[in-house]
Amino acid sequence: MEIYDDLKILLVEDSPNVLELTTEFIKEIGFEKIYTARDGSEALDRIRLTYLYVVKGMCAKVDIF
Repeated sequence: MEIYDDLKILLVEDSPNVLELTTEFIKEIGFEKIYTARDGSEALDRIRLTYLYVVKGMCAKVDIF
């Protein structure tokens, strides 16, 4: 999708199966630049690369609330 061409997404999920399924879904709806992290600590390492954040309330190693 043209409007999403430059948009980067960071998807954080501690369940490998959910992470894979969600990543595939996001690709299917037109996003291409998807970065993943398995926990909050890994997400913080990658956060500078993204513009849109999809957040689950509690992540292993980092509680954002």
